[in-house]
Parts: sequence; C-alpha cells; structure tokens
Amino acid sequence: MYKSLDVSGLNLVKFTRDDISELIEASRESFVPYRNNPQETIAGIFDKISLESDYNSAKAVEIFGFSVDNRPITYILLTTDQKNQKVLVNYLYVDEDFRRIGVATKLIKDTLKSIKEHRLGNLYARTWSSNLAAKNLFKKAGLTRERSTRLSNRVNGDQTIWYFG
Repeated sequence: MYKSLDVSGLNLVKFTRDDISELIEASRESFVPYRNNPQETIAGIFDKISLESDYNSAKAVEIFGFSVDNRPITYILLTTDQKNQKVLVNYLYVDEDFRRIGVATKLIKDTLKSIKEHRLGNLYARTWSSNLAAKNLFKKAGLTRERSTRLSNRVNGDQTIWYFG
C-alpha cells in the first residue's frame, strides 16, 4: 500500500510518548530484553529513560519520527547528553507497512542533520552483532562503526556494536 511512498516528502516531527503509543506496542516484538530483567518491556524502558532524564538535568529525552496521514509511522528515541555533546539512539522503530522503502535511513539522516544544526555533538547508535538490518541501515545512513563490546547484557548474548555520526 505504501511501497510507492516518496520518503523525500517526509518531515521530522517531535512526538510525545502518547503520540506513538500504538507504535510502542507494535515494537514490543522487536525488543531484545536485558539478561538481568528478561520481563522488561519497551514501555518500561521508556519510563526508565524518562525518569533518568528527570533526575539528571544534563540529559534530555526526545522522540522524533515521521507521520503519514496524521499517523506516526516511525520513531527514534534519543537521549541527549548536553554536557558530553552526545546524542544516543535508544530505540528506533518503523511500522511494518513502511519498511524497506528508505524511511529509517531518512529518519537517521534527518536526525543527524538536526543534531548538527543545533550543535548537540555526535549521534551514537548501537545494535547487536546479529542484527544485519540495523548494521546495514547505520552504514547506509552514514554512521561509522566505532567499536564492539566483548560481552553482552542482552538475552541473545550477542556483542553490542557502537556506531557514530
């Protein structure tokens, strides 16, 4: 249905958690939990990240994405560490109807452009070593592989790979 969507016409929008509640629920299946809390949900992670930023004034949590027909189709959850000039991609999700047409690539590129325009520093993203789609996405969006960790705290046990742009 949306495979012919012209992604170049999508504009970055700032969302609230309520705006993307349906996407949060849909993204539940894509989430690989931590070993020390395998029952944790993506909604719980949003809560935890928001609470951490409430207690640390140097960090801010923001959600951006794209909408089509007034319906959010993707989100990127960012934590901005203004003191250290770093913006971390905590989560990124694209509605299944809008995958494989360049939406995620445009989302990262537009986010990166906005970060540079606002002089917030570098964008950092991470994924696990078996997530080929994310690794390809980060490369296509212009991010550079920075490092890998030896151990993982995710239930799948994969290494975490860090990227920056």
